[in-house]
Amino acid sequence: MKPRNLLIIAGAILVAAVTFLLWPAPESPPVPKSTIKETADGMSLKTTTDPTLVFQKALWRQPAGDDKILHAERREWSDPADGIRQWGWFLAVKPGPALREWLAGNPFSLGQTSSPADLASAPAWFPKASKEFIVQQKPDGRLTFMWSADRQSLYASDSGYGFASPNAEP
Repeated sequence: MKPRNLLIIAGAILVAAVTFLLWPAPESPPVPKSTIKETADGMSLKTTTDPTLVFQKALWRQPAGDDKILHAERREWSDPADGIRQWGWFLAVKPGPALREWLAGNPFSLGQTSSPADLASAPAWFPKASKEFIVQQKPDGRLTFMWSADRQSLYASDSGYGFASPNAEP
């Protein structure tokens, strides 16, 4: 093969490689942070997975830069006439030092228990067994913290009846 042909082939390969490397990759569609669907009883179920929003509603504070939110989900059942009738959230976080220290002060007045309330409705990523965890919970069994033995990971959950009008039945 002539050197001129080799240069043309090498140049074409170089142009193709540079084009491939510099061409923008197709953007993947954004992951929705909220979905709304109608339930069998006519209510709306809004599921939010925005980590910062769920963290704020769950722990009543902003996450710090060193708080690593692993998973988050908040569910709100609402009736168009009444507003939010029921809510629940699930959170998995590796707390930074400041959050760990704040939670060690027990700001939610949780008591230690050997087994949490029923977590059957929890998302797949939320642990169902509590043997490996230190479990803290409110007496009504709703607000639950499940700490890893080394206190480096926290799984938390809560639920309640929400902000419906006083005439609404739960």
